Amino acid sequence: MDALTTLRRRCTAALLTLAFAGASAQHPVIQRLERAFADGPSAPVEHALDSLLSVPGQPVDLRFEAWMLMAECAYRSVNSVRFQAFTDSAAALTHPKDHASQARVELNRCRHAALLIHPHRAYRHGMAAFAHYRRVPDRAAWRYAYFVHQTMGTMYRNWPVSPDSIFNHFDTAQAMLARRHDVLPYWHAHLHKAISNAALDRCGPQNPERARYSPLCDREQRASLAILERHHPGQAAERGLMENLRGLYHIYSDRPDSAWHWYRKAEDRAVAGGLTDELHAIWLVSLRWQSYVIELPPRRNDIDLLRSFGSKLLEAQHRMAVYAAPRTSAGGLFYHDTYWYSPFAASMALHARLWEITRDTAHLDRALWVAEKARRDAWNIAQDLRSRPELRLPDPPEGMLQAVQQRLDDDEAVLVYVQDDLAGRMTRNLVLAVTRDAFAVHFADPQLNARAGSSIAHGDMLSYRRAYHALHQQLYAPIADLLQDARRVRVFPSGAMAYVAFDALLADTLGTDLADCHPLVQRHAFSQPLWLLPPERADREGMGRTHYLAPVPGPGVLTDLKRMRVTMRRWGTHAAVDSTGRWNALAGAIPTSDVLYLAGHGAGVTGLDMQPRHYFGADTTGRAAWMSPSDLMPLDLHARLVVHLACQSGLFETDPSSGAFSFARAFLFAGARSVLSTAVLADEGAAIRLVALFREELAAGHPTDVALQRAKLAYLQRYRLPEEQLPIHWAGWQIHGEGVAVEAPNSWWPWLLGMAVLVGLAVVWGWGRRSP
Repeated sequence: MDALTTLRRRCTAALLTLAFAGASAQHPVIQRLERAFADGPSAPVEHALDSLLSVPGQPVDLRFEAWMLMAECAYRSVNSVRFQAFTDSAAALTHPKDHASQARVELNRCRHAALLIHPHRAYRHGMAAFAHYRRVPDRAAWRYAYFVHQTMGTMYRNWPVSPDSIFNHFDTAQAMLARRHDVLPYWHAHLHKAISNAALDRCGPQNPERARYSPLCDREQRASLAILERHHPGQAAERGLMENLRGLYHIYSDRPDSAWHWYRKAEDRAVAGGLTDELHAIWLVSLRWQSYVIELPPRRNDIDLLRSFGSKLLEAQHRMAVYAAPRTSAGGLFYHDTYWYSPFAASMALHARLWEITRDTAHLDRALWVAEKARRDAWNIAQDLRSRPELRLPDPPEGMLQAVQQRLDDDEAVLVYVQDDLAGRMTRNLVLAVTRDAFAVHFADPQLNARAGSSIAHGDMLSYRRAYHALHQQLYAPIADLLQDARRVRVFPSGAMAYVAFDALLADTLGTDLADCHPLVQRHAFSQPLWLLPPERADREGMGRTHYLAPVPGPGVLTDLKRMRVTMRRWGTHAAVDSTGRWNALAGAIPTSDVLYLAGHGAGVTGLDMQPRHYFGADTTGRAAWMSPSDLMPLDLHARLVVHLACQSGLFETDPSSGAFSFARAFLFAGARSVLSTAVLADEGAAIRLVALFREELAAGHPTDVALQRAKLAYLQRYRLPEEQLPIHWAGWQIHGEGVAVEAPNSWWPWLLGMAVLVGLAVVWGWGRRSP
């Protein structure tokens, strides 16, 4: 019996080896298309693969290879959405015991996560790929064995391991690839690029390993370019990408003239190629990184050069939406601009610089146009995803400065904050303030650490005071005089500026009590709208009703929010209160709400699907237990106010232009007017106290931004214990969207006066009847 079992095992192993050997030989059709992919643009290859996949009855292994090559086309175009979709299509064709195919799928998933800089997910998929790789019957004969080590080396760039671990994988990949003569030179160049990028990570300013890795980066970049020029001269995309990276290497090497040469070369190559889909990223990166060189003398004072470059950036802003739209999905909204392709920040800073030199307000018009354009593009892409193209907004008007000022009342102001990261070498922090009658432009200290704004997320009052006083001095003090009459301030932050809670900025830190430090909440009511020029909307006063979606009672790993549930039932005495936690029921109630209160647990940290989550109760299991921002996108909301009572309900991943996806933005994109949420952890008791005060101010007729300001002031006056005054309890709550009135002012006094008059008349009449 044992002999028979052994024989069966040997036969099975032999069959698997034969099957693997057949599968490892590349199909002639895929071989030809891969060569075309390496030699030129991706579009013809994608078209041919589409045709191949549309033919029914094709062998499974051929379809798998076709989907994998389709994924490579998307990867080259930096289209992470399509890359993931094509990889999933290939995965659906794999057999559980086909470890070679399973390994390739996991490698792609690792690359996808690494592209979006999600290191934990990349690590998990990388290790899964490695586990499959170890079970491949004949690893030495497998064509893609080297690629496992190449991908692992790339994955470890964002994982806490020693550099030796990274480069050991690359050394193994090079040794394996050198023995294979069936792999195109293109993939050799691809490996050299991966090594150079890992070395480039260590060539940045003040990096202690710079001297060690700079020669390696230089050598690997040269090797990659030499292979492409010799074997694939028609490959514009990969060559342009390497030329951009070459420019960045020269920036890190303090050779801006050489960097300018390589960036212009990459730009010319992209333009000459017709700015196809895969060349857009090359062009946008080139322009973004050229902006660093433009900032240096002698170019920074060359008005003609700056104006010419500004025109290019404006053109890029027009093209950015076209580039980003196909890379966006409701599940990953918005496009993750990992490498700051967006020209928004560079264009804003450049036109502010031109205004500094020329004092021509036309440059401020262009700066504000760019700010509004980025936000309208985000809105328009969202409406396309919602299948509501009729809600798209046109491009902003000319004369933006005057248009913005005309929309402002005498007690209103607009603040635009821009962080412009110049190739990692230096940073410009721009503040643009506008009131009805004046404006100011201020360039903050390049060493400003806007991420210090996240200090409100921690229970350390001393760190908060120091950080928020320093931010006040750089972000607010230079424009304070302009804002002395502003009661309501609309803030448009970008990049790391979005971490700052502006009403918590401290004028000083000398007082023993927080109120004595003069936080800006004492001066202004802040909000963070979607647009500088909000479109006209029909007044919906009195339509719909208030809904309270309370936490679900029951067991689970999270806290059962009993106090919140009781409070919402008390608030919703005459309104609908739902604590079923069934998404189907909630999805029906949300669109009909005029005011919506939603409570539960928030998991703001980006999950595997690149979205935060809202849990309806303590249970986290099952898809019905939670919702994501993308679940809101198909809905048509009419709410004037959404109060989202959950931890990190307003958390987002910062991006350099219009702000990233969060629950707050999802509610706004779906039609809500105003959203109250927090980007930090929320204490149940403190949140209830603050929102109760907020409700009182709303009932008095104040718009949402003013109501929140007054509620925060009342909270700080009423709750004086040190732990109660921590900014995590009050400063994290922000109004996103417009400041709108939700309830009419209390009008009890006219009724009381009328009743008094009637009582008086009755008394007089009674006395008259008793008279003789």
